[in-house]
Amino acid sequence: MKRTSLLVVLMVVGLLAACAPAATPTPAAAPGSGAAAALTVTGAVEKSQSLSMDALKSMSVVKIKAEHPKLGVQEYEGVRLNAVLDLAKPTAAATKLALGCADGYTAEVTLADVRKCADCLLAFNAGMLDAVMPGMVSGSWAKQVVKIEAK
Repeated sequence: MKRTSLLVVLMVVGLLAACAPAATPTPAAAPGSGAAAALTVTGAVEKSQSLSMDALKSMSVVKIKAEHPKLGVQEYEGVRLNAVLDLAKPTAAATKLALGCADGYTAEVTLADVRKCADCLLAFNAGMLDAVMPGMVSGSWAKQVVKIEAK
């Protein structure tokens, strides 16, 4: 009886452990800042960026209303994606941006489309960044963006 009870307890513990949510990857720390990077910008850029959430919030924060392809008109607050790109300075060779998300999803958009989009935003959402991409397909509206790679 004790063996059976022990076996049942171990099985329940194992099942509960398997159901626990996966840990969200923690972005690397920004060099010399002491703060964790919320966003990195790399690839075909003149100056790679590693920005904390505090650094992003110290930029010019805007509020916009944009029509999400699936959710309709929503209000968003964040920093303009083009302002972040201006810090990194994509090179002339860059034609695309890969938006990498904490869950492994990657959305790819053309740099030209983003540069034409005054309201493309990295919106603040519960300590994470969501790509708000008005006028673009729903797949470009990425959640929990942690890196941008210029290609």
